[in-house]
Parts: sequence; C-alpha cells; structure tokens
Amino acid sequence: IHMNLQYEENNCLRGSTICMLYVDVFKCLYNTLIKSDHPLPNKKWDTCSVVGNGGILANSKCGKQIDSAQFVIRCNLAPLDREWEEHVGKKTNLVTANPSILQKKFSSLDNHRRPFVESLRRFRDAMLILPTFSFRLNTFLCQRAIYAIRDFDSPIRPVSFNPQYLKSLSTYWTSQGLKEARLSTGFMMVNLALELCNSVDLYGFWPFSFHPRDFHHLTNHYYDNMPVRKRYHAMPAEFDRLLKLHNQGILRIHLGECEQ
Repeated sequence: IHMNLQYEENNCLRGSTICMLYVDVFKCLYNTLIKSDHPLPNKKWDTCSVVGNGGILANSKCGKQIDSAQFVIRCNLAPLDREWEEHVGKKTNLVTANPSILQKKFSSLDNHRRPFVESLRRFRDAMLILPTFSFRLNTFLCQRAIYAIRDFDSPIRPVSFNPQYLKSLSTYWTSQGLKEARLSTGFMMVNLALELCNSVDLYGFWPFSFHPRDFHHLTNHYYDNMPVRKRYHAMPAEFDRLLKLHNQGILRIHLGECEQ
C-alpha cells in the first residue's frame, strides 16, 4: 500500500487530473514531482520509532532509545536542538511539514525561504513529506517549499502525499468509528509505520495535560504550549485506538522515562 503513498513522475502523468483536488497537473507542478526511484522501496524495516510532539516527551530521556530504531519518523518539523536531544533524539529518516507551519513560522515562504531551508538542516537528508495535493490551498505553498529546497541545494528530499492514500486512511478509520474532521499527522504516521516496519514504537503520544504516572502538568508539546486544534482533530479518540493496538501487541506506546 505504501507504494502509493506519494506522487511521482511514474504514477502521475503530465496533463492528468488529481481527482481529489481537481487540480490540473501543469508543467510547473509536474516538475516538483520526484524523478528518481521510489523513496520508500517495497521493503520493511525491522524497527521504527514514530515521534509525536506531546509534552510527555520533555524530561523523558528517550533520545537514545528513539535513535536506536532503524527508521525514525518525526512530525511537523519539531525542534531537535541540543537541549532536547537527550529526550527526543536527533536521527530522522522521514519528517512531515504542515502548511500551517509554513504559513505561520515562515510567512508562507514569501520572504522567508532561506530561514525555512536553514531550519531543515537538523533533518539532514531525510525525506520531507508535504501534503501538496491534499487541499487546493496547499498546492502552491508546498510547491514553493519544494522550489526553495532545490534553489538552496538542501540535501533533504521532498515528497508529496498521494491524496488517495490519505483518503483511504480516512475512509478506513471512519468505518472503525473514529469521527473527526481530519486525521492528525501523528496518527497518519503511525499508520504508515505499521506498513513499513515489523516493530513500531511510539513516543510523545499522550493527548492529555497531566502525566499518567504522577499527574503533574504537561504542556501540549515538548517544546511549547500551543493549543491543539480541536476543531479538526480528536486526539483522545485517536489515542484510544492506539492504546487498543498497544494492548493487542501490534505496537508499543512509551509513556514516562525510558530506561537508560
């Protein structure tokens, strides 16, 4: 299934229509599609870490354990500064970027192209997944990001979500009773990891404002306290599904401090 995760030159013809968006693939848009071998080969990794951004990661000392996985997935360009390395690690094979981050933090890349590209250095040559075709308003903003990466010769590898993949995920989880306007990025990455990896470990997935061990207060993210967009996402309901998968032995959720 993950072979359909992103659009490439060999699965999207110039002049065709991306049905979910009704956006014609003009030459300028076609040129942003990757033109090499599939970035996610039809293989499985033995171990994968999926790093959510929950406040529970702060002071968790999980960095080494996260980085010990063969494949590490991170969400929404979360910071990996030295102050966080002990707790969240630094290894990254795949990272996501939401358009809202490009809009708010980098002014829609109007005059902040270099700061955007410089912010990607911490991810080295990881894949950067963008929702280029998920919604019409995302398309040209993500296209700007891709051109900025190329213009500044960044080693990071931008790829675009196949909207049909996202639609299939949404359809499946709706059929399972998960009612929300939009699946969260972290939840989508867990689904991807279950396809890519034999063993999946989750860190930073705890959507509550208190710690499960001693009930002390937690910030929304390990790096800030920005409120969750409850209008779109149902984080507690998603966590309930993840907890069921944990109890079934399909994945492992790590809460609290990691063993050193």
